[in-house]
Amino acid sequence: MLAHPWLAAAMSMTRPAVLPGAMPMSEHLLAALRAAGLEPREAFTEYLCLLNLVRGLGATIEPELADRAATGITEDEWIDTRLDELRAAAPPTGSR
Repeated sequence: MLAHPWLAAAMSMTRPAVLPGAMPMSEHLLAALRAAGLEPREAFTEYLCLLNLVRGLGATIEPELADRAATGITEDEWIDTRLDELRAAAPPTGSR
C-alpha cells in the first residue's frame, strides 16, 4: 500500500475484480488459517476480515501523504502538537 497508495481505494469488496495474480496470496493466507485450525468457512471469514483491515488501513495512506506534502509535518509531529488536547479529551484513568 505504501508503494501504491491508490490501491486501497481501487479494491472493491462488493464487486471484486478477477485478479489471477492475487490468487497465490489468497491461497497462502487461507492455507495458513486452515493450518491454524480454522474450518473452511471460518478461515474464509477471517481472510476477508484481514483483507479488509489491510485495505482500511491502506485507505488512510493516500490522504496522509497528501497532508504531509501540504503541511510539511509528519503524523508523529502532528500528534505531538495535539497531545494536551488529546489527553484532555480522554476519560480519566480507571473510568469506563
